[in-house]
Amino acid sequence: MGSAVAVYLSEEMSRLQTPFRGLILESAFTSYKDAAAINLPALGWVVHLVWAPNMNSLSLISNTRSCLFEYHSKVDEWVPYKQGEALFSTSDSPAGCKQWVSDDKARHDDPMPQAEQNALKDWISRRRLP
Repeated sequence: MGSAVAVYLSEEMSRLQTPFRGLILESAFTSYKDAAAINLPALGWVVHLVWAPNMNSLSLISNTRSCLFEYHSKVDEWVPYKQGEALFSTSDSPAGCKQWVSDDKARHDDPMPQAEQNALKDWISRRRLP
């Protein structure tokens, strides 16, 4: 659920003309409703009523002007890989500061693999001001 909050805040700050320098998403879903439909199908309608529509990352990420690093595993058992891909392709991050990283071994609750950690460190180092 942290990615949804991060996308929401990034969109808000972009709208206020003070975008975050970087947005890091890991195993992110497109919306609470989509996540519930997969993991709790019988309760999906409740999620739609309880959580505000502004927590729809897929609709918000196109308004985000932050640089984006997104990591998603192809074997994530909670959040489908397709949802991560959808967020990344919908994002309108500035040219040259958007990076997608994936693997095919880590499950949802596993730590980020070392190769992906290294990619994140490199991405962060490129965002630093001179």
